[in-house]
Amino acid sequence: MDDQEPTMFDTVRIRSTALTERLGLAGLVGTMNGQTTPSIFPPGNIEAIGELTTDYAIRVDFEEGVPERAGPSREYAAVREEGGGWFAPELVEVIGNNPAMAAKFDAIIQEHTPGAKPGFKKPDRSKEG
Repeated sequence: MDDQEPTMFDTVRIRSTALTERLGLAGLVGTMNGQTTPSIFPPGNIEAIGELTTDYAIRVDFEEGVPERAGPSREYAAVREEGGGWFAPELVEVIGNNPAMAAKFDAIIQEHTPGAKPGFKKPDRSKEG
């Protein structure tokens, strides 16, 4: 699955590079759970690991957690605490797909997006609170 661009809910591995080795993140396996355009957020809100050559970062979460390692970097500590992090796309490699989860995600988007499907009704919140 080399050079396949990750999509939501793909199983991915953090590539081995000098940076990911130094940070102790190389080889970790997780799930792609998001993508973003960092420039739309205030500076410092999205701190991606790796050099962003485009305005795009991938969120990877590690279900098994991030193992504790000696001498972790600030970046490693943040990823360990959050259970995942934002990465430059070049650091993320697809090792498996989850089409059932992707289809479920697409169905949820269709269900909650105005105009995405006939009969969409905005929830009536006038009686709340």
